[in-house]
Formats: sequence, C-alpha cells, structure tokens
Amino acid sequence: MKVCITATKKDKKSKIDPRFGRAQYFLIFNDDGEIEETIDNSAQSAQRGAGISAAQKLEDKDVNILITGNIGPNAYNALSAARIKVFLADANLTAEDAFDKWEKDGLNEIEKPNVGGHFGRGKGQGRGKGWGPNN
Repeated sequence: MKVCITATKKDKKSKIDPRFGRAQYFLIFNDDGEIEETIDNSAQSAQRGAGISAAQKLEDKDVNILITGNIGPNAYNALSAARIKVFLADANLTAEDAFDKWEKDGLNEIEKPNVGGHFGRGKGQGRGKGWGPNN
C-alpha cells in the first residue's frame, strides 16, 4: 500500500499542504510509515489542470491513498477514476502525524470534493480588481 501526503517540505515533520493540485511536494509513505519517495510537484505552477496532472502523477506511482487538506472537483474525479481514496487532514498536522492518524482510522474518507475548482490559486485581487462600491 502506498500513501501519498501533500506537504510543504520534503520531510515527515513538514506541515500538510492544504492544496492538492498546487501542493509543493508529495510524500509517498510505505506501510511502515517511512517515506519511500518525495516528488516535487511540477504541476503547482500550471495555468490550468494542476489537479488532474497531480492525480496522474499519483496514479503513475501506484498510490492507493491520498491525504491532503482540500480537493477540488476535477482532481477528485481524476483520483476516483484511478481508484485512489482521498482522506482530509488538518493543515496544522505534520505529514507524520497525518499518517499516524490515518493508520488509526482517525481520518475520514471523502466521497466528493470539498472545495470548488481553482482553489489555492491565490492571485490576490478578485474579478472586481478593487473597484467595488467601497473604493
């Protein structure tokens, strides 16, 4: 069984990255809770399709379980098609703590996305570009 956890750094003590498609790193753990592989997420800077590209990476690595902070609809659908189960973890947890919590059935598997598309892009201003009624 391979468990992938989105992370902000490349080690077990790093925090969960709350974004899946735009996560900085994917840490792939083996059954013993040891990091088997660390993947830099090249999809994080994609203009579009980051979640789908990230899901494809995990499918290519034969990942069975994903633990992340949030998951959008396109990524969720791609992961479901690849039969990768998705569990959500609080972004304040470390990757190591999230693995331990999952192992003890302390995380819930989700059955649908928990955020809308384009979550985590964080470009700053919205469509109004600061020209709303209060400006």
